[in-house]
Formats: sequence, structure tokens, C-alpha cells
Amino acid sequence: MRPITSCLMIFLYFIVVAFAMWFISLDWTCTIHVIARMAIFSALFVLAIWLPMVKKLDLNAGE
Repeated sequence: MRPITSCLMIFLYFIVVAFAMWFISLDWTCTIHVIARMAIFSALFVLAIWLPMVKKLDLNAGE
């Protein structure tokens, strides 16, 4: 891996973390519910993308 790629990845990581800290520190009425909803929605989003991708890639074709 080139050093510039590594630096870019670290930079993007810090940007995402800074955005996440800003977002969660907003004046929510119940922060725990916001975190729980974000966890549920992100899991559903990944599942919604993953299921069609498994069918398209046909990962069981080699067996």
C-alpha cells in the first residue's frame, strides 16, 4: 500500500468520526433511542444490500 493511500484512509476515518461525534452530540431528546435507531437502520441497510449481492455473485457456484 502506498503511503498516500494510507494517509488518505486515516484522514477519511477521522472525518467520519468527527461527523459522528458532531451528529450524536446534537440536542436529542433521548440519545440512547437515536443510537438504537441508527444501529437498527444501518443493520437493515447492510442486509438489504447484502441479500441481492449474494444472489448476483453466486458464491455457492464452486461447490
